[in-house]
Amino acid sequence: MSFSDLSERSGIEPEALGDLLDGMEDFTVVDLVRIADVLGVPVTALLPGAATDDS
Repeated sequence: MSFSDLSERSGIEPEALGDLLDGMEDFTVVDLVRIADVLGVPVTALLPGAATDDS
């Protein structure tokens, strides 16, 4: 999925999404829910530490 698709489908303006992804702004719960919905993943998959460690 492209950046512009994610922005459009999540309803987060491109500039705001860029700031979030660059770490210049903090994600809100609403941001995470919108992005997770677009990606088709649970919100918890987007949280730090959500990735499984196979070691």
